Amino acid sequence: MNVLLITGWGVGTAPLKPLQHALEQYFTVELVEPYDDLTHQAQMADLLIGWSLGGQIAIDLGVKFHKKVITLASNPCFVQNKNWQTAMPQMQFEAFKQGYLTHPEKTLKQFYLNVSKGQANPKACWQHLLEIANPPSDEKLKKGLQQLEQLNLVEQAKQLDALHIHAEHDTLVPRSIHQQQFNNVGHAFCVFEVEKTVQAILMYLAMAS
Repeated sequence: MNVLLITGWGVGTAPLKPLQHALEQYFTVELVEPYDDLTHQAQMADLLIGWSLGGQIAIDLGVKFHKKVITLASNPCFVQNKNWQTAMPQMQFEAFKQGYLTHPEKTLKQFYLNVSKGQANPKACWQHLLEIANPPSDEKLKKGLQQLEQLNLVEQAKQLDALHIHAEHDTLVPRSIHQQQFNNVGHAFCVFEVEKTVQAILMYLAMAS
């Protein structure tokens, strides 16, 4: 099975390398960024797995090309609107976006702290993310912010027979949309709880086959 693994906003591909390597015990895995045109890679893949923003991209591509989809700590729409309230308030997202535009390095550091919250040792996890993150260019990060603000895939998500895994202590995704929940973890569980994530993926695929 060919797997397309799509990372989230701001962190680059390095944080998901351990997950990629663990999945490669079972599948062929390509790890990519969410900002690029992934049409060809998605067409060649059998399964799309996406973390956070990457999960939105996986949903979009999964519907277009009729692929299996698994999302990790994702939300079909990350910013609230009148038809989707289980998301980040518009003013909160706008403050985050403006923070990045004016103080990108400071905002990225704070973002890494936020995604580490919920883990057993958030400070150590934050330090680890600071060390390994390889964020892409400023241009791509700005494109990613635009994607997070504008993508609304609520209706598309309903068309998929997908697995959506969420975290009990995720500070970025409301608990009310959880389908399958990992307890005692945060938004970056797929970085810090690799084996648990892999087992959930394998169990879903075994049941879906």
